[in-house]
Amino acid sequence: MKKIFLLTTFAAAFQLFATAGVDLRITYNNQAVCRYEITVKAGGATLGKGVTNDNGEVSISAPDGIKDVDVFGYKKTANGEKKFDIQGYVKLDDKGFAHIKMEQLVKEMSSDSGFPESLMASAWGLTDLDCGVKANTSKTESKPTATQDEPKENEESDEFGGNEPGPESESNQDPLLLQEQGLKNEIANLERKIEKQKAEVNKLKAAAADERQIKVKELEIEEMKLKSERKAVALERNQNKQKGPLSPADNKLYDEREKSLESREDDIKASRKEIEAQVKSDKKAAKEEAQVNGGSPDSERSAEERRAEAKLKVEIAGLKTQISLKESTLERARKKPDTSKEEIAEKEAELKDLKARLAELEGQLNAE
Repeated sequence: MKKIFLLTTFAAAFQLFATAGVDLRITYNNQAVCRYEITVKAGGATLGKGVTNDNGEVSISAPDGIKDVDVFGYKKTANGEKKFDIQGYVKLDDKGFAHIKMEQLVKEMSSDSGFPESLMASAWGLTDLDCGVKANTSKTESKPTATQDEPKENEESDEFGGNEPGPESESNQDPLLLQEQGLKNEIANLERKIEKQKAEVNKLKAAAADERQIKVKELEIEEMKLKSERKAVALERNQNKQKGPLSPADNKLYDEREKSLESREDDIKASRKEIEAQVKSDKKAAKEEAQVNGGSPDSERSAEERRAEAKLKVEIAGLKTQISLKESTLERARKKPDTSKEEIAEKEAELKDLKARLAELEGQLNAE
């Protein structure tokens, strides 16, 4: 019995070790992105390197528990050196696997930056794929089984795993330059949206619109301002990377700055959603009341009772939504190291008041 236990324990430990790491499948329009030297990073630190096989698969040894990674690719082709830099997009599943569909990234980044998709795909080498192997998309996604070979030592010199490229044509432009222009375009686009939204706020104020509707627009402006600041930090990082590889400490500092801004964005978004939930709840209550008024009740008394009950139910549903959002906001605030005790206490008090109000309304509903 002891031997069986030890064997079972060893097998479980071996299985855990065997599945540890990062496993990627990279395709472009179902075509394998093959024979690329891949560098995988998390939090600015390099986890490992490998080479995609003819199915576009690569396995990298890495600690368990990693959920987000940055992926850098490099390949020397007959048309020059090709590189791609994917940061902030790749999320791993519980088994450490992700299928990166490059066509989706090209479309999204092209939309954000204003660059033609064909230019970006060419710069990344996606128009020069030469494996002749179509990725199998008919099966359920699963982790690749074979560990890939490491890139040759004499071919590694930077974070992409390749030598510094020489002068390039426009169709073979450095992805960092493309990313820089894309970030500049995003910031300019956000500034235009902010000005347009400000004009909308002025119109709503002039029309004496619902204060909550105005507040939602103002919060949207704050979200866009913070997003613009976050993109400015990414632009600063990009421009410094063009001067040379960044140290882990520098990358960590940039990550912290971006995450701080993103956290503030999330807080404002949560506040906006709270107000939107209140507005939606009121609209639903008005609709319910209109339906009751338009019906054919047995008596005036029963119609009033039904209106009161409908309004009460809608208000309770709205409060439950607000409580859920407030709990999420409080949880984020507790995890943030720079949140003061006073801020947390204030959020806890707001949540307590909402729950008290909910209990009061549920009591009224049950009494009826």
